[in-house]
Amino acid sequence: MKWGKDKMYGDFDKLCEDTYEILRIKIYAKIKDRDLTEEVMQETYKIASENKKKLLSHPQPEGWLYTAAVNVYKNKIRKKIKIQNNETELSEEALLRFEAEDGNTADVNRILADLSEEDRELLEMHFYGELSLKDIANTKNINYNTLQSHYRRLIKKIKKKFLEK
Repeated sequence: MKWGKDKMYGDFDKLCEDTYEILRIKIYAKIKDRDLTEEVMQETYKIASENKKKLLSHPQPEGWLYTAAVNVYKNKIRKKIKIQNNETELSEEALLRFEAEDGNTADVNRILADLSEEDRELLEMHFYGELSLKDIANTKNINYNTLQSHYRRLIKKIKKKFLEK
């Protein structure tokens, strides 16, 4: 079943019935975790229920639901990572990874191309080399707190560029 391009829904229950399975498949394909997918789906349709009028009058209710599901997932990432490790850099990093996986590779490449060589190297060591910031600080013989501050500013700068697109 594909998303109905110009399908009009007057009935919320019918919309939910028609979209649930395909949305669940799309979200599962992104996050590859059945339990988390079900949590995201439940919360997404709860939000949809709270916004029935807005959803039913939207020109593309399926897209509205998909966007809501992606936002629910992003919020869950933020909460989960903040609980596990109270560092904001990790939640920003997880969001950047999700953005890259969500089909925005060209945007990621464009943003990375605009960075300085030093910033790209830092990201490569951390993301692809999977080195912790402490390991990078030791390798580069830089104070950890200085590197951590620089990294946080860098992630905020990248996120801001994502939001500008």
